[in-house]
Amino acid sequence: MASILGFEDAASVAYVEGFLTGHLMDDPALVTSSRTAYDLALSDAMSHQESVDLVRAAAEEHEHGQQ
Repeated sequence: MASILGFEDAASVAYVEGFLTGHLMDDPALVTSSRTAYDLALSDAMSHQESVDLVRAAAEEHEHGQQ
């Protein structure tokens, strides 16, 4: 999980969280890099409906393979 936090009166920070770990980044270069990576990941993501359709198709394919 990643969160980019922007403030009106302070510099932006990024918070990255994983299993049993979390890291707050306040280095402007790291925050910018994190924001770029986050934006790229979102731009490549499927829509909600496309994701649901893909999961359903995979589940149906798995179900037919089990029979």
